Amino acid sequence: MALKGKARASTIEGDHPRDLVCLFHASFHPTHGNTIDFSLGLPETALAGLEFACLPSGSHLIDDDVVYVSVDAPSGSDSKNITNSGPAYHGVALFTRRSTAEAGQRGARLESIGVLVAAGGAPWRHLEGLRTLIGASNEHRTAFWEARQQRAATIQPPLIEGVHEGSPLEHLPHVARLLGPTLLTLGKYAAGRRRVLVYTQPPVEGACIFAWVVGALGPSLPVLGLVTLSDFDRLASCAANGWVACTTDKIFLEKTNCYDLLVDLTGGRPVFWAGKEQVTYAWSDLAAWRDVSRILDSCGHSHSHIAAGTVGWGQWGWWDVCAMCASMFKSVGSYAVGEGAVRMETTPKRFAVQPLGNGIEGRPSTEPLMGADRYPDGGAQAVLDIMSQQAHGHRTLMKMYLGKPRMGGSVTLSARDIAAFGLGPWSVIDARYLEWLAGDEVRLIVKRSWKDVFGVVFGY
Repeated sequence: MALKGKARASTIEGDHPRDLVCLFHASFHPTHGNTIDFSLGLPETALAGLEFACLPSGSHLIDDDVVYVSVDAPSGSDSKNITNSGPAYHGVALFTRRSTAEAGQRGARLESIGVLVAAGGAPWRHLEGLRTLIGASNEHRTAFWEARQQRAATIQPPLIEGVHEGSPLEHLPHVARLLGPTLLTLGKYAAGRRRVLVYTQPPVEGACIFAWVVGALGPSLPVLGLVTLSDFDRLASCAANGWVACTTDKIFLEKTNCYDLLVDLTGGRPVFWAGKEQVTYAWSDLAAWRDVSRILDSCGHSHSHIAAGTVGWGQWGWWDVCAMCASMFKSVGSYAVGEGAVRMETTPKRFAVQPLGNGIEGRPSTEPLMGADRYPDGGAQAVLDIMSQQAHGHRTLMKMYLGKPRMGGSVTLSARDIAAFGLGPWSVIDARYLEWLAGDEVRLIVKRSWKDVFGVVFGY
């Protein structure tokens, strides 16, 4: 999902965007469980499973939350299905737990009021309006729907192509500060169109925002929002195109075949897992991180150059260090932009999680920033540009290699070839990343013999 520029003009009446395709209300019923008890726009059959996403497990422990969701096209619809290019509809819901004396509710009523817009729209623009519907009557909900519904089937929602006010991408600088160079590793999974699952506990707003940020790091990576146990078949059906989603269901931790990367947000810092293997950044990520950190510095963001909690020297062998140092001094193909040196602090500072719902998403600073004139969005778009440029360079170079004559339908890359990508010859993640870029139709053989690696390091 490459996001650039400004939001296009949209069909708006006053300050209200008119792009809704559905308004719905979900609640917990004492005997029926989670139900959709009110909806306008789409048929109820199209909303199957949405009642579980809007009332995620564990939500009974909190008072309010914001949940991002998505829905596939109804059967027989002309809208694109997720198996093609992503969900047909994106949405957002406001969850509340309200005190009640109603029989069977155990003193509290759990409910969510939400909207859906066609994919490409910006459901978060309706958040403030949804707050007026909490506890409202059906008449009030109907009036809200009539004021904001999409009038004609031919009218498409505005394509939001930038880091604008209210967008989840506003929080990208904070995510970058939190992850450090591991942001670049995450970008490789997104650019390779892998399946990324974010595991969290309520409140889920921060994890949903994190998922939207991940989606922006890759080319049109579908963002599914919050998924539950009822979505197993759905996740399997869209595996080919990759996706990013978040969940509160712990059972997903055991279903490692359902995703390629798990991001665990339940601890003090994000932890990445590929199966049972913990994932961290590669030395090749430091070159691009140098440019990202410079942007964050210019915007007045205080951060360490190696994020707290990321794994240090002990996770690499001496050959990785040698290859990294050689590539630095020999300027072996790097797609990082700008000038400057890779800096590593011996005593990294710990990142403080900024308090917006006690989540990882942080809050944009209200203090004047040093780079406010150059980066009015806090550097979010500039960071996206760096990562997009790097991924584009990798894809272009891979096409060149795939275009060469080959034997038996396979392509062989030596350590020197890997270094030409600006990647690490001994990095397992970098090798997988190249395989992802090559695609399933080509057998990519990555050779990393001692002779090849020493040739890169010592230049023979």
